[in-house]
Amino acid sequence: MKAVLTKTQFLFMLAGALAFAGSPAIGIVTASGHFTLESSVVWGNSTLFDGSTIETGQASSSLALRNGAKLELGAASKAKIFADHAILEKGVGVAAGAYEIDAAGLKINSAGARLRVAVSDRVEVIAVSGTARVSTGAGLLLASIPAGRSMNFSMQAGSTATVTIVLTANAPGGYQSSASVSSANNIDPKPGNNSGSVSFTATAFIVNATPSAFAVPAAGDSAFYTVTVTPQPVYGANVSLSVTGLPGATKSSFSAPSVALTGESPISSTLTVSTTARPINIGNLRPGRGALYAAFLAFPAITFLGFGGGFGAGFGEAGKSRRRRLAGLLMICALFGLVWLQPACSGGTTPPPQGGTPPGTYNLVVTASGGTFSKNQTVQLVVP
Repeated sequence: MKAVLTKTQFLFMLAGALAFAGSPAIGIVTASGHFTLESSVVWGNSTLFDGSTIETGQASSSLALRNGAKLELGAASKAKIFADHAILEKGVGVAAGAYEIDAAGLKINSAGARLRVAVSDRVEVIAVSGTARVSTGAGLLLASIPAGRSMNFSMQAGSTATVTIVLTANAPGGYQSSASVSSANNIDPKPGNNSGSVSFTATAFIVNATPSAFAVPAAGDSAFYTVTVTPQPVYGANVSLSVTGLPGATKSSFSAPSVALTGESPISSTLTVSTTARPINIGNLRPGRGALYAAFLAFPAITFLGFGGGFGAGFGEAGKSRRRRLAGLLMICALFGLVWLQPACSGGTTPPPQGGTPPGTYNLVVTASGGTFSKNQTVQLVVP
């Protein structure tokens, strides 16, 4: 049966020939359906030039080269064809004769025998007849596969991996660090391909609080500190301020609880520590004299009773009425005496003050935090 070229097929072949003008033809490709040759859809057959890229459709394509080698590309396969080798990007390629198939950085040949190479997420090599030899791009032999056997290779050459390195600086400044990745399966002949360096600048800040100690005149007054945050050398983030170590009944506040550092300029915030006044307790005006005052209660009572008894005995019945009046007077005097001497009979100890900020010297810790970085400064508060 004679193949007849249509006008369209002829134009495609002519376009391919013009595209590779100056390059010698290395063979022909034929297919039972269509294929793509250098982005042009071709039906049936076409001429191959050195470096031609062919991608098959639903049908396979057969390539016959002038050097006698043969290559068959399976359906949905893509390869770049040269006179002595083909670079298989995807799909299946079957080579016969002195021809090499390269896939994922691997070089596969059978020294004139027949081999099959399939490229997916890995490279599968089958030695159909003879021994298939698999080598690296630098010529390092990886495996010799006997006839009828197969072997899979992971696609490492040309692939990428992400290595995360966490570096922690001990002080602000410029740093440079290098890292390398190694593996027992690494076949890269250039060790420099597996290492790299990185440079970075570590930034920080310092915090200072003044004065270092503040004594309030009395409980109920406030202490004031100036907190200054200085970038080292720069720090492009917000810094929050806090304080701990406050005594009881004490409050604190910042004029700016969070500062935004921009550039190299320091920023200050005022810390106000407010104490609470303690209540005044009134103790004994004359401590220790309660028993003495209470003893005086007995003398007026004895005096009045003796006077009343003697006076009544001298006047008989007429004095009874008078004695009753005197008894009433004595009771009134005793009542007023008890009321007057009551504070003197109370206890002699003064109760401790209740509420308010207790007296003492307190260490307050001022903290400036920005992300995971923080700095502290200690100041004192003195409450009399």
